[in-house]
Amino acid sequence: MCRAPQRSALRVLFEGHRLGVVLISTDHDYTLRHPPGTRMTVRTGLSSVTLPVAPPAGS
Repeated sequence: MCRAPQRSALRVLFEGHRLGVVLISTDHDYTLRHPPGTRMTVRTGLSSVTLPVAPPAGS
């Protein structure tokens, strides 16, 4: 399991909008750099993203 710390930020997503997720394979300051063109595979059945959700303002 990989947990990534997140900076707190308020974002409003409206119905029908999409939220994209970008995956990177290294952290330049702390890990080895893979050669250009390295491919990653994400096993979607074993992966998840959890986002905190707040009620609409005024609720």
